[in-house]
Amino acid sequence: MRCFQLFQLVVACVAVLAATAGQVQAGVLNVGTHQSTYQGWTRGYWFTAPTDFVIDGVRVVTDASTENQSVEIVRFTSPVTLFPTFTNDFTSLFSAKDVPGTGFIATGDIFVNSGDLIGVLGSRGNAVNSYENGPYSSSGFFGNSVTLSRLGMQANLGTTPAADLFTEMTGSLGRVELSYSAFSAVPEPSSLALYGFGACVAGIRAARRRRREKQQDATA
Repeated sequence: MRCFQLFQLVVACVAVLAATAGQVQAGVLNVGTHQSTYQGWTRGYWFTAPTDFVIDGVRVVTDASTENQSVEIVRFTSPVTLFPTFTNDFTSLFSAKDVPGTGFIATGDIFVNSGDLIGVLGSRGNAVNSYENGPYSSSGFFGNSVTLSRLGMQANLGTTPAADLFTEMTGSLGRVELSYSAFSAVPEPSSLALYGFGACVAGIRAARRRRREKQQDATA
């Protein structure tokens, strides 16, 4: 009975651990301040991840427009090419079109590893962009600074998926915020099972020891 009670305690502890582990809110990527407005095609930025993190939200800033927002996050599989050359060597990680509101769009957990080449595109309304001068040195993630470089496409992301992307050595970048967090791993099920078994064994031994002590006291 005591073993079963200990096992129940272990299960409860594991449930609490699983509920509280995972994402730990860390902050919002600094994308600079509004310098100018551009309307025409969708712009954004790309960077090399300086550390591991999780993207959990994205938001086109509202300095240039509060109309519906369209966003896309990609992972490049080769270096971003300089204009007038274009690249489609990327995987789309998240996309949302014509979303109303001024807040963050939840992306779900997008896991980013140190060294990944991440591209972020976004605009509001009919491809309205808030510009910051680029390249921009951001405070980055968890104190790890990162350089945001210009990323563009010659189309409106609100009506066209990301395609034919390019970068430039200089030039303004579109300001799209990322909310990010760290990720704390939950122990493997096998480790939890061993822990539970060990707790049961320890409980049985303690119960037997108490019974022996009581028997010794009774015969003394």
